[in-house]
Amino acid sequence: MESFNSIELRMLTQHLISCIPLPLLLVLLASSSLISLQAQVSRASSPLDAQGKALLQWKATLQDSRGALQSWNPNISPCNWTGIACNLRERAIKKMNLYGRGLAGNLDALNFPEFSSLVFLDLAHNRLQGPIPSSIGYLHRVSFLALAMNEISGSIPSTICNLTRLSTLYLFNNSISGVIPPETGMLTEMEDLVLSDNHLTGPIPTSLGNSTMLKLLHLQGNQISGSIPTELGKLTKLLSLGLSQNKLSGSIPSSIANMTGLSVLVLYSNKLSGVIPNDLGALGNMTGLDVSNNSLTGPIPPSLGNMSKIQVLNLFSNQLSGTIPPNLGNLIRLQNLSLHFNNLTGSIPPSFCNLTQLYAFYVHYNSLSGSIPQNLGALTKLVGLDLSHNQLTGSLPSSLGSMTNLNYLYLHTNHFSSSLPREMSNITKLVQLDLSENSFHGQLHSEICTGGLLQHLSVMNNYFTGMIPKSLRNCSSLLRVRLSDNLFSDNVLKAFGVYPHLYFIEMSRNNLYGELSSNWKESNNLTSFLISGNQITGRIPPDFGKMNNLVELDLSSNKLEGEVPGELSHLTFLLSLNLSNNQLSGRIPQEIGNFQKLEMLDLSANNFLGPIPAELGNCPSLLSVDLGRNNLNGTIPSQIGKLTSLQLLLDLSQNSLLGEIPSQLSSLQKLENLNLSHNGLFGIIPPSLDQMSSLQSVDFSYNELQGPVPHFKAATLQLFTHNKNLCGQAQGLHPCAASSKGTSKRHSGRKVTFIVVFSIVGLLLLLVCITVLIILYRRPRNSLQTNVEVGNRTAFSVWNFDGKIVYEDIIQRTENFDEKYCIGKGAHGSVYKVLLPTSQTVAVKKFNQMETDSLVNEKQFESELHILTQLRHRNIVKLFGYCSSPQCKFLICEYIERGSLLHYLNDEEGAKELDWSKRIEIMKGIADALAYMHDDCVPPIVHRDIKSSNVLLDSEFGAYISDFGIARLMKPDSSSWTLCEGTRGYMAPELAYASRVTKKCDVYSFGVVALEILLGIHPGDFISSLSSSEVQNIPVGEVLDPRIMLPDEHIAIDVTKATVIALKCIESDPENRPSMKDVSQKLSKHETRQLLLPLSAITISSLIASEMDSERRLPLGCIPYLVEPEQPLESPLYLLYVILTDLAIVLHLILLSAVMFILLVIAITDLQLCLMAKQLMRRER
Repeated sequence: MESFNSIELRMLTQHLISCIPLPLLLVLLASSSLISLQAQVSRASSPLDAQGKALLQWKATLQDSRGALQSWNPNISPCNWTGIACNLRERAIKKMNLYGRGLAGNLDALNFPEFSSLVFLDLAHNRLQGPIPSSIGYLHRVSFLALAMNEISGSIPSTICNLTRLSTLYLFNNSISGVIPPETGMLTEMEDLVLSDNHLTGPIPTSLGNSTMLKLLHLQGNQISGSIPTELGKLTKLLSLGLSQNKLSGSIPSSIANMTGLSVLVLYSNKLSGVIPNDLGALGNMTGLDVSNNSLTGPIPPSLGNMSKIQVLNLFSNQLSGTIPPNLGNLIRLQNLSLHFNNLTGSIPPSFCNLTQLYAFYVHYNSLSGSIPQNLGALTKLVGLDLSHNQLTGSLPSSLGSMTNLNYLYLHTNHFSSSLPREMSNITKLVQLDLSENSFHGQLHSEICTGGLLQHLSVMNNYFTGMIPKSLRNCSSLLRVRLSDNLFSDNVLKAFGVYPHLYFIEMSRNNLYGELSSNWKESNNLTSFLISGNQITGRIPPDFGKMNNLVELDLSSNKLEGEVPGELSHLTFLLSLNLSNNQLSGRIPQEIGNFQKLEMLDLSANNFLGPIPAELGNCPSLLSVDLGRNNLNGTIPSQIGKLTSLQLLLDLSQNSLLGEIPSQLSSLQKLENLNLSHNGLFGIIPPSLDQMSSLQSVDFSYNELQGPVPHFKAATLQLFTHNKNLCGQAQGLHPCAASSKGTSKRHSGRKVTFIVVFSIVGLLLLLVCITVLIILYRRPRNSLQTNVEVGNRTAFSVWNFDGKIVYEDIIQRTENFDEKYCIGKGAHGSVYKVLLPTSQTVAVKKFNQMETDSLVNEKQFESELHILTQLRHRNIVKLFGYCSSPQCKFLICEYIERGSLLHYLNDEEGAKELDWSKRIEIMKGIADALAYMHDDCVPPIVHRDIKSSNVLLDSEFGAYISDFGIARLMKPDSSSWTLCEGTRGYMAPELAYASRVTKKCDVYSFGVVALEILLGIHPGDFISSLSSSEVQNIPVGEVLDPRIMLPDEHIAIDVTKATVIALKCIESDPENRPSMKDVSQKLSKHETRQLLLPLSAITISSLIASEMDSERRLPLGCIPYLVEPEQPLESPLYLLYVILTDLAIVLHLILLSAVMFILLVIAITDLQLCLMAKQLMRRER
């Protein structure tokens, strides 16, 4: 029965199989085999096999912020993990692809010997650090290895040569150093080798010539040196060779021509010399050739015209000479041709009209001559055309009007003549047009801005006539306009409109007329307004004072009249003001003293009346002052001596000034040219003026001066003529000793009178000194503070105020420090806003109750606080005093309106108010204040806690630093005291192992704050990842605060400079940080340069590599915040010091009294002798 059933079952099975179609049967059999195989693998291998364990161990060392490895679970087979693929037959992992998973860690923990079956490994675009382990050589079967775009350091291990099946090796964009291992040439199956953008050094191994399968060899962006090996010519299958941005020298080997399949050859930015090999023309598959920015010489090989497939040909920035080969016109696929910055001569070949695919043609800065080919307009796809800085002549061909896609047209600095062809009005997509420095004449076509895209227009130094093109009036896209030195004739009131983005306009030396419009105030970004040398009439609009960003204002040589509006003093960023050669009248406004940044002031050749305002001395940045040829009267204010930055010129000539020359002018130690001629000055020339060592020219002529002339170098008689009675050593002056007897008698009488008067004055001074001495001995020792005793304790100690009154006022006005008056809280206490009865608003910092017992010795505390009250700087919050009572202790400070910088950076709307100009000025203010504290204070002061919350902003967004020295004055057991004084995130790294605070600690903190201003957030993460290649390759434009627009090009140079300085300040080695004085000077230096690249193209690494200062600095010593008294104030040595000081004062007074007495006796004796002589003369008569 069983046998029958078995036979019956087999028969039934056979019958069923015979009924199944053959294709379906095959599918079923394959599925059955696969299921069987999977079952075998499942039985033979555990989920936690050796490879799985190795991966789990590596995972444990990684930071997986995105959770990319969440599926890596010991309960799941590794074959099902993210990024893992297995070879089921070999029961092993064959592929690992973790590209761009955001993993952080290193490769040391990955057990490479366990993965000998691996054929594909891609760990690129993560945050892996550390070196490449030598154990990577165990991946014998791997053919694809990618570790690019990480933060890998160290050298390439020589064991890489064990990867004999390797065809692709990507290590680019890391921080790998050392040399390229010569063993790399043993990888004979290698097709793609990309090691670019690392720190590799040494030569290119000649052994690479053995890797004959190579198709891609990219080594650019390293520091590789030596010559290009001729052995590379063996790489006949190579398609792309990139060796740019290294330090390669020598010539380009002609063996490169053997690479017959070569499509791209990039050698730019090296130190290559010699000629371009003629054999390169044989590379018929070439699509891109770039050998720019080297030192290549000789002619352009005509054979390059044989590269029929080439699209990009860059030969610029070399020393190539000769003519441009006409057969380059055969390169009909060419899209970019850049031959600029060479020594090319001859003309532009007419054959270039065949380059119909060309979109960029640059030949500027050569010596090309002749005219523009008539048929060049056939290049209708051209977007950029730059023929500037050559010797081209003739007229512009009308065919240029066919280039309707042109965005950038530069023809400046040539010898073009004639008028512009009417057809040029067809070019409506222009963004930048520069026709300056030629001999064009006629009119500019009125449709120049009909496309609404024009941003830069420059036609200066031509002979253009007629009206300003009408389309410019509504051309709101304009950023920069230069129309100067032409013959334009138009009414400026009607010719110009409102330009919201315009930052520079120059219309000087034309025939423009009419009155200035108040609408210019709507051009909010305007920094330069130059319209000198025209026929402008009327008055200066007061609304010009609303052009808040104005840096340069030149209205000179017009017909302006009336008074200078005081509103101009609101232009707080103004550096240059020139109103000369007009018909302005009235007084020079006193508000002129508000120009804190003004460097150049020229009000000459007007009709100004009245005295020179003393407030002029409040302009600390002035370099040049010209007030000559006016009707000014009165005396020269002594406050001019405060202009210690004055360097180029002080010209007060041709006025009606009277009085004596103030001796304070001798403080102008940098002044080079001084002209006081043609006035009514009298008296002597102050002898102290000969201390002005920088003077190169002086002119005192046409005054009423007398007496000896100080020694001035290069001084001649003409500079002193037409005065009353000058004498001295200058050429042409008579010696001072050659006076007559009559004169001697008069001088003798004057001498007697002078001695008598001097003696009387001396006696009066003696009485005053004795009185002061008595007062000093009767007053308490600490005379600078008001002490009021309450029981046995001092209730308050206040400087610069009446102590008792101000204490009571503060308690009353804050209702005993009620919370509603509190405007901020910090580590040491709370800050209150207090309006005093005098209408003065102050900020009161009340210490926490826990802190009031934590102060250092109170007398020392008050002594040091008193030093801080003497600080006088525009960017430091003034400290008025300190109050102490049994109930509370608090500081009284200047109140700053807008609050802290941190508040503005953390507030979305506040951050938008801080445009780039304001941010740069804030950095300058902080730097100036710290430089003052470090270098101008005695003893030097270190802030110790620079951070954004300690930087306050006034109504004009001026920066003030506050809270200096508070941490210094706390005991170690204070609740807010730390060994490393400062705030975490702003402290210099050396404070982690050394508690001594130095100036360089402030420099580091400043660097952090500067980066915080630039980035808009605290830069902690940015600083910690600076060494990574990923961060270093980020463009500057991407790290700047995204809440405001990227800076325009006129401020971008300052932003870039500030970024470089900030990065220099956060150097880990204090000796490598600059001093704050250097930082202040660098930030304040006016930059006339422009960036060659936009911020989006400048990387952080390029800034780190740049030098902040080319001069070699000596390391500066570290000076503590305040010099500690060697003995306490109550010590016997200190009392002895006080007694000796007082004794010295008494002896000094006694000596002075004795001298005065002797002089008085001499005077009386001399007077008696004179009287006796007169009596004898009378008797003789």
